[in-house]
Amino acid sequence: MTNMYTSGEYARKQPTFHVEDAPWKARHICAMLEKHGLQPARVVDVGCGAGAILKELQAALDPETVFEGYDIAPEGIDLARQHENERLRFFCDDIAAIPDGRFDLALCIDVFEHVEDYLGFLQTLRDKG
Repeated sequence: MTNMYTSGEYARKQPTFHVEDAPWKARHICAMLEKHGLQPARVVDVGCGAGAILKELQAALDPETVFEGYDIAPEGIDLARQHENERLRFFCDDIAAIPDGRFDLALCIDVFEHVEDYLGFLQTLRDKG
């Protein structure tokens, strides 16, 4: 299943990586954070695609918040890198590459349906935040 994302097949089928949905998704994430009084200092988006959700969150959250996005699809990361700045970075890498205990908030928006071993994925994610 991974080959679909690393081979460019997914990018051919979904060339926008759903950036058009990012403002709506980011608004809901911000509402959840506000509802629970959460102000994360470090945020990771696993399966970030083109990075549009993190771009939206950076504009909405505390200006000191640091964001990182990870995706295994090189085309998504190529799109995401246009948004990089000193507090927003993107990496074409697997979740296993993320150091444990580094983040206050880990996002996996529209990711689980793309992961064959979702329980193993959750176990890997557990120690990242």
